[in-house]
Amino acid sequence: MRYVLLILFFSSALLISGCSSVVTRQFNGKIGNLEGNGHITAINSECRGFGKGPTGDGKYYAAFDLTPMGPNDPPTEFYLYFIFPLIPKGQIVLTKTETRTVSAWFFRSDKDYANDFFVSKNDEDQLLKRGGQLMVGRVAIKWESDADFVIGADLALPNDNSTWLRGEFVASTKTRLNAITYEWPAILLFQESK
Repeated sequence: MRYVLLILFFSSALLISGCSSVVTRQFNGKIGNLEGNGHITAINSECRGFGKGPTGDGKYYAAFDLTPMGPNDPPTEFYLYFIFPLIPKGQIVLTKTETRTVSAWFFRSDKDYANDFFVSKNDEDQLLKRGGQLMVGRVAIKWESDADFVIGADLALPNDNSTWLRGEFVASTKTRLNAITYEWPAILLFQESK
């Protein structure tokens, strides 16, 4: 009888709180001359930060923090913003940034900059005044949701080709078991077997 109650407890606990969804957003690729030191950095890890939202002209933006891992308070932070039209699920936008269908803005800024506010306005003059640099190249976007997308990019700064980015930004949702849910029944079963 006790084992039946334990199994029922375990099953109900697993159904109520046993699983959680975790969204990961990562960059897989290479960046050249990010910090102005001529180095090429290979990155295959989760992005430090992510932002998104609508723009004033009916488009959408996605922001990625490309600041290298290291000190918690770096003097300069690096952000890449993609501004693109809303994409129906299942469709892909493949374009060159020169067509202005998709824009890619690169910022070297300090932590106090409120770049998201200005990107959401999508005002090119303001973005340039804030230190934004419009990158050129090819972009492919498949956007299902904020937790499920792929953005492939082959970009460079037009006036200074020494800063470039090649790779893809990927978001996915993973389901994880809540450790507490399956540890308690295991502890109880172990104690019962003594």
